[in-house]
Amino acid sequence: MLYSCCDDRRKEAVRKHPTLNGIDYLELSDDPTVPGDARLRTLYVYCIKPLGDASLLGRENVKIEGGERIRDIAVTSVSIGANGQSNVIAAQVNKAGDFSSYTLRLLPGVRGPQFDPLLTTVDFTFKIEAPNNFDCETSPPCAPEIPEQPEINYLAKDFAGFSELMLDRLSVLLPQWTERSPADIGVMLVELLAYVGDYLSYRQDVIATESYLGTARRRISIRRHARLLDYFISEGSNARTWVQIIVKADIANPAGGPSLGDASDTSVSTPHPDLPPPPRKGMQFLTCVDWLSPVVAPNLPAYNQALALHPTVFELMYDVDELYEAHNELHFYTWGARDCCLPKGATRATLLGDYPKLRAGDVLIFEEVFGPYTANCSCNPT
Repeated sequence: MLYSCCDDRRKEAVRKHPTLNGIDYLELSDDPTVPGDARLRTLYVYCIKPLGDASLLGRENVKIEGGERIRDIAVTSVSIGANGQSNVIAAQVNKAGDFSSYTLRLLPGVRGPQFDPLLTTVDFTFKIEAPNNFDCETSPPCAPEIPEQPEINYLAKDFAGFSELMLDRLSVLLPQWTERSPADIGVMLVELLAYVGDYLSYRQDVIATESYLGTARRRISIRRHARLLDYFISEGSNARTWVQIIVKADIANPAGGPSLGDASDTSVSTPHPDLPPPPRKGMQFLTCVDWLSPVVAPNLPAYNQALALHPTVFELMYDVDELYEAHNELHFYTWGARDCCLPKGATRATLLGDYPKLRAGDVLIFEEVFGPYTANCSCNPT
């Protein structure tokens, strides 16, 4: 297994130097014929140039550092000229190390060869003959040169901005092209690319906006964020309220009869001809229009004048076939009690009078007429 030292440019400079030497690479020998305890104990250090006198370099000039589980590896013997090469140092160690990283360091002696400071160490490991996905060549410390980047206006986010950006760039690259007619093929391609850029820019902004609950604008995005917290949001609906219709007499209309305000039909039959038929689905109720008559047809000028005052408009959600005068106001029977009240959670009460038209499922609306302590109405009469 070979472990290289430093980079090639430094080695070439040392090779040309008259006196300096250095480590070229290290080779760890694993002889399968050697018993297990004696394997991986020979390190061959290949220097750049021959070493000369072998007596000038001893085991005190070679040091092994590092390791995780196995540390304090000592060099037992050093020889020069291994394998018949005068630039090879053979170092024997007392034990093989683990698979972590080690460093072999050459310590120059008083009379020994002079080594370049950057080429006196080499990193290696005792793990050999194993697949390795890493390249042994180290990357140069200098960062690569960054090519010059074109000036891009990142504030261009719409069709007009992209068109102007591309036309300005084309004016620099093709100064002879000055055509700006929409029929020109070049202008057409610019506008086509600007359209695509505008669409992609919109999509990019929408994705970033809808990705957070605090900035989401679409209801479907808010529903998905809430679902992550096990909170389910409904599809939503318009504002709803209960409306009380006070009639002077009982009126009724068969199902499917004409709707209120239908001027084309005058054959509505009610107990009192002055009363309109019961309201049908889609009938509108307007608020805060005092001068308007209780009932007005939608095709009359008074209806348009009322809408000009910007009232709140409600529409009936279903047909009402029957309205009864007796149901305008219902009173409780107190059974002689002076302080009559409905306790919290009450589900039944006694009404004063007989209401044969009152059926199960009808909605009863409670209205506060007098305050419980001041006898004054604390509610909003409007």
